[in-house]
Amino acid sequence: AENWSALRRIMYYRLKHTLPANMLVKVDRMSMANSLEVRAPFLDPDLFDASLKLPDNLLIQNGKGKHIIREIMKEYLPDEVFNHPKSGFNMPLFSYRNEAFRQLAQRLLFDENPWKGFFPESELKEIFNRGMNQTKDDSKMSVFRATHQLWMMMQLLGWAKEFKIQVD
Repeated sequence: AENWSALRRIMYYRLKHTLPANMLVKVDRMSMANSLEVRAPFLDPDLFDASLKLPDNLLIQNGKGKHIIREIMKEYLPDEVFNHPKSGFNMPLFSYRNEAFRQLAQRLLFDENPWKGFFPESELKEIFNRGMNQTKDDSKMSVFRATHQLWMMMQLLGWAKEFKIQVD
């Protein structure tokens, strides 16, 4: 591990932490929730072992990953496959802001907050207002981030309330 390149260290971290704790869990849950059978062909043990022997320049070039796959597949797949921006599994919460969502956020952050005084009231109000009202990205925060910040605070306080978690 000491003589690994920076790329190999990042790949190792993603393999050990990001994939099992994040990406594979999400794919598994979402596919099962929709009765889909999903495969991860690049995690095939033989293919994985073969990829370990490839030099870094076949994996990434000019800041673009999966170089060798792109080269192999470019004559078989349309250009938009290679030029489409990456998209994750994040939920567009801003699409679901309605009165019920507002009332739940109000209840969790203010009315029934189990940790009153732990977070400054002004911060909670800012998170609430941004998450509920921001409609355009600005230099400080995107709409996506604002709504997710509110959602994360709602989850934290809802969890603390449900499980009676106290803070000192």
